[in-house]
Amino acid sequence: ATDTYTVHKFGGSSLADAARIRAVAGLIVSQLEDGKRNVTVVSAMGGVTNMLDAAIAQALRTGVPNAKHAPHYAETLDALRAKHAAVAEELLTPELKD
Repeated sequence: ATDTYTVHKFGGSSLADAARIRAVAGLIVSQLEDGKRNVTVVSAMGGVTNMLDAAIAQALRTGVPNAKHAPHYAETLDALRAKHAAVAEELLTPELKD
């Protein structure tokens, strides 16, 4: 017998913030059935690909991918870190935060 998989792919606006990530997680959990094989593929959160593109462009314009010499590059990377950290913090349960 051939194994059958159900593949779910999420990215962009589906993963834009903690509320959307919770909704995706709920959808995935609702699709779980005994014996059914599920695969979930996630790509970047909403806005992240554009931010990465901007950071690359900023770094290339300066010729030096170094925070000291390319403040806009560093600001974009800091914004990416902050975006992910804020969503992770919001998603953590109180038990995991302690």
